[in-house]
Amino acid sequence: LVVVGPMAPVYGEGATFSRHKADRGTYLGGLRLGSRVPLVSETEGAWEVRVPVRGKGGSLAFATGFIEKDASIHTGYLPYTRRNVIAVSFSMQGERYGWGGMWGYWDCSAFVRDVFSAFGFVLPRNSTSQSKVGVVLGEFDADTPVSEKYAVLDTAPPGMSILRLPGHVMIYLGTYDDAYYVIHDIWAYRTRDALGRKYLVGIGRVAVSELTLGKGGARGSLIERITHVVLMTTPENRADDDSGRHPMNIFSQNIAWIPY
Repeated sequence: LVVVGPMAPVYGEGATFSRHKADRGTYLGGLRLGSRVPLVSETEGAWEVRVPVRGKGGSLAFATGFIEKDASIHTGYLPYTRRNVIAVSFSMQGERYGWGGMWGYWDCSAFVRDVFSAFGFVLPRNSTSQSKVGVVLGEFDADTPVSEKYAVLDTAPPGMSILRLPGHVMIYLGTYDDAYYVIHDIWAYRTRDALGRKYLVGIGRVAVSELTLGKGGARGSLIERITHVVLMTTPENRADDDSGRHPMNIFSQNIAWIPY
């Protein structure tokens, strides 16, 4: 089973679920977006899974858990389509920002990593390394005209393309009314007020924005700062059990388990 939304609650042994009644019992913890757990069995209203827990003396142990069927769960990886990537990304909209995973939240690169994990990608943790995965459609320096960057974006498939700039990474959404949009986990951006004074605008969550965000600020707009446009190709680095390539199990860095 693969988690395809922000969080899937897991309940302990003794929990029962049906179409008419739910007795959740003990809350074991939550599985984050992109996590993958082995399926044991299926009941009318829940999936029975195995999850890692802390055993005696801090050793690794496993427990039986139950996930309700109305949770954001998919049997196997989601089909890799633009629509599905954008839908998973939007399910995260509003989730709070946590630098380096602080407070159990996501930062920009963790957001991108976990969204693509739902499709079987095993991406690196930081934005610079993520920009080296897939097919580079465009690579820019500080002197590249914005018009050239927009021309590359016009060839980039929405949802399947990521945009990297120093210290940040975003998922490209495409255009609407001639504006170019991304979804990203962003802490803040710099801009100027009507008097030309610089100031910081805090966002601190997953949000949709235009690439002109930050225009006039000390660092410039997002589009001015972009260094890479990268197409995430069909995942040849899928972590399928029978693939024989890049094996991944529940100890992988892609699996995020938050026990109660």
